[in-house]
Amino acid sequence: MHLKKISVLMILSLILVLGCAVVTQAADYEKLYRGDVNGDGKYSVRDALGILKMVAKIDPTAEIGDMNLNGSVDIEDVKLMLELSVYHKGETFGLYTYAAPADAHTLIVDNQAYSHDNCCFHSMEEALAYVNAHPPADETERITLDIVPGVYREYLELTAPYVSFQNASGGSEEVKITYFLANDFTYQSHGSIAGADKIRTINIAKGATAFEAENIVFENSYNIYLTDEERAELSGNETANAKALARFEQNDPTINQCQALAMRCQADKAVFLNCTFLGRQDTLMLPNGNQRSYFKDCYIEGTVDFIYGDGTAVFEDCTINCPYGGGYVTAGSTPKETAYGLLFHHCTITRDATAEGKAAPADGSYALGRTWGPNAMVLFWDCSMDEHIKGGHDRFDDMGENKAEDARYFEAGNKDLNGNPLDLDALTDPARETVLSESDMAGDGDYAAWKWLWGNDQWNPAGFAAN
Repeated sequence: MHLKKISVLMILSLILVLGCAVVTQAADYEKLYRGDVNGDGKYSVRDALGILKMVAKIDPTAEIGDMNLNGSVDIEDVKLMLELSVYHKGETFGLYTYAAPADAHTLIVDNQAYSHDNCCFHSMEEALAYVNAHPPADETERITLDIVPGVYREYLELTAPYVSFQNASGGSEEVKITYFLANDFTYQSHGSIAGADKIRTINIAKGATAFEAENIVFENSYNIYLTDEERAELSGNETANAKALARFEQNDPTINQCQALAMRCQADKAVFLNCTFLGRQDTLMLPNGNQRSYFKDCYIEGTVDFIYGDGTAVFEDCTINCPYGGGYVTAGSTPKETAYGLLFHHCTITRDATAEGKAAPADGSYALGRTWGPNAMVLFWDCSMDEHIKGGHDRFDDMGENKAEDARYFEAGNKDLNGNPLDLDALTDPARETVLSESDMAGDGDYAAWKWLWGNDQWNPAGFAAN
């Protein structure tokens, strides 16, 4: 293609002469501005929330290969740092404009972008390579990745502390981080892999203290859907990969289920707001013993042990969905010396069928948990549950030699989906779990919610502590 430079003055003149509708609103310098060019040569610029900033006309018949512009344009108090790329001659038209970050602590990630200008990274892998190499020293140096909506099919690891993942659209459009690795298969790019440290889409390492994510989807697509990329990665060793490849042969991604993590979060003081975690077996792993995390308004989906580990976590106002079959919601392995494990507070446990051709789980087909470790600790408090959750002896179950009666399983104040209180005395097995009273969680009670995350540093992300 030919490369032609065009001045800021020419673009400004073009906008003013050929017609311009401008919203007189100051630009948000930390947000992404995107645009498009349609068939009649008009282009528009919108901010990440979809607010129209300006519209102009370009002659689509012009003999132009690329037009690139980096500069500042002022139009009725709308000041944008622009990168303009217009593709003619039958190619896809695209215009991308980026507001200059207020400082180096906000970085833009856009896998549809054409340039690295203005701190824009083409992939999450590139962005994490940068922040891992330049880790913030403390909270005042926190780095926020402003991620443009789209699908990021990448295999990722974050080691730097004080990093945030932020959806550039504020949640109006989806940011999905997804990959497809599963246990005991051999991949072209990864070799033979096994173990939770490998079979995940993203690992938030132990050193990535105070990680935060908002409005982000984390997924492991194994046994959810099939992609050409996964098949190509598996094609190198058909004997070792026979079970995985059978899913393609039968055009059924849900057969031969095995461990495949969307996220492994080892970091202490991790916060997830309105995030989604999609997988089947072992969707979300919280290892590391002293790891604390807080989930608010999140959606978590899986079939077997899909929230598990020995970390301490509070799930508040979350939806926990079992999409088909039968299985276990949790698999706790809380160490004996750790006071608190997994707390589900005011969550909804659903059975919405989300897989094509699969029926929703039958009544009594899912246990609330099983004991991955002998001292597992799990509490469901003030949660709403559908009838796919078992009762009695199997409400919490054994795992091998680890017995439910040796674990720490609790319930309090749970309801059905219509808000009617469950008769926990009838549903629970007193040899396997304890029914607590509201007073046990109130104030300074032994299981008060704020105590779960308080630790030695009085971490209180949810504002649980009255004082």
